[in-house]
Amino acid sequence: MRLSLWMIANRLYPLELECHICEEPAITLQSARFAYATDCVRIVQYNKSALCVAGSEYICIPDMEANTAFEMVQSVFDFYNSWYDSINQAIQNHDFERFIDLCHQVFSNPVVLLDGNCRVLAISTCYPADSLDYEWEYMHRYGHSSIEAIRYMREKITGLNINKNSIQAFRFQDIPPKLSGLTSGIYNNNEMYGRLNVMEKNRPLNPGDKQLIKIISQWLRPALGASNQSETTYKNNHIFFGLLKGEEINQQEMYVQLRYEGWEEADEYQIFYIQDMNEYTSGPKPVWKNTKIELSTLFPHSRILNTDSNYILICNNSRSQPASNALLSVLASRKELRTGFGYPFTGIRNIIHSYRQALAAVSYGLLYHPEKRIYNFYTYALYSLLESKELRQSVRDCQPDIMGLFERELEVKDGLYQSFSVYMKHDGSLTHAAAELYVHKNTLAYRIRKIAEGFFYPYDDIYTKNYMRLSVLVLDLARKRGILPCLPGECTEMQL
Repeated sequence: MRLSLWMIANRLYPLELECHICEEPAITLQSARFAYATDCVRIVQYNKSALCVAGSEYICIPDMEANTAFEMVQSVFDFYNSWYDSINQAIQNHDFERFIDLCHQVFSNPVVLLDGNCRVLAISTCYPADSLDYEWEYMHRYGHSSIEAIRYMREKITGLNINKNSIQAFRFQDIPPKLSGLTSGIYNNNEMYGRLNVMEKNRPLNPGDKQLIKIISQWLRPALGASNQSETTYKNNHIFFGLLKGEEINQQEMYVQLRYEGWEEADEYQIFYIQDMNEYTSGPKPVWKNTKIELSTLFPHSRILNTDSNYILICNNSRSQPASNALLSVLASRKELRTGFGYPFTGIRNIIHSYRQALAAVSYGLLYHPEKRIYNFYTYALYSLLESKELRQSVRDCQPDIMGLFERELEVKDGLYQSFSVYMKHDGSLTHAAAELYVHKNTLAYRIRKIAEGFFYPYDDIYTKNYMRLSVLVLDLARKRGILPCLPGECTEMQL
């Protein structure tokens, strides 16, 4: 196993070393020598000290003969070669407790390995539950990270992005005893399968630890996901995949998962379905990798799921500004990606509807506008209503302004939906609509104008008008079928 000077120094840390090493020394050293040799560290005597030299960098071991230093440094190489075989065997056997014990031999600090859902796979047993801080005790006791710690790392630690595929330093500045550490996400094909955390307790962590964590993270990839990617991806995100499929989800499990995300069940959610139009025989998808990093940075209150060559972005619009415009500007700049998105819905259990709409947007978009890459469900919702065989589904697909009027009518009973729906049924005829409503035509004209001013979508657009008319008919039928509640005065009429 090749080492850097920092990795050698960390094995000799009980000695009072003087390290003159850069932040990122090369990991090329294979053994110790008294004379210069390629990819070897040279041991020389300097007054009463021994120097461990690699290029222009060196470790000074005070009050030691060169011969003694040589034996010690060579033993470090021998140790790492043996350690390499042992730790890789533990990883292959999924013996994560053994893996953690071996990690402690090189870090000399507490270590914990988590899966993609922040559950503890293994934790340093030589550090009892009460030996560090509240979070260490919590993981020992409950077997997963606390929600408070995850929120703190996401929201309070400046510059830390726990969704980033890199090794990052952190410090619990506001939580006694203010522990520091290094954290590394275990990724494969842009999907996170686990996390390795090393806490700073017995000795300061340094660049050698970062180098070693990076190497170990690469070794862990096959064990935590690469060997069975689709199964592991589903396992790590089973709550969200289950919701998207309309499966029955355990309420407590969903509650815990949402708290990890910093979400509430009643927040507003929106789904973006993203396809990579390039075909890759193997290896990473570079366009999506860069896009995912950018999206994770811009929209921290989102969750990205991988499914083969397609991706599902769950946006929480309640925790940040609604993502549509900023998100679409990012996706529009990626010519290799095709995106469909549905309407936002209140309630995490309703993401199935936004997901279905996002899929429909891509399907109809390819049919009507194959040259485009961004597909808004609104543009194709009318076709979805025409082809729908499920009335409840059609209600979800109704024109948003019409749905807003209808929901307002149920709540405040102001008669605006009734006025506008009658006006739509009479094809925009004020005379006929006013006669049915028993109001003056000018009064109705003023009312319709005021209603239209509150619409989000342009009422004078012919597509929008047709969409509104069909939506009114769908809502009427849904009330008669008992799928939706009656409007004021309707129930008596229907009973008659």
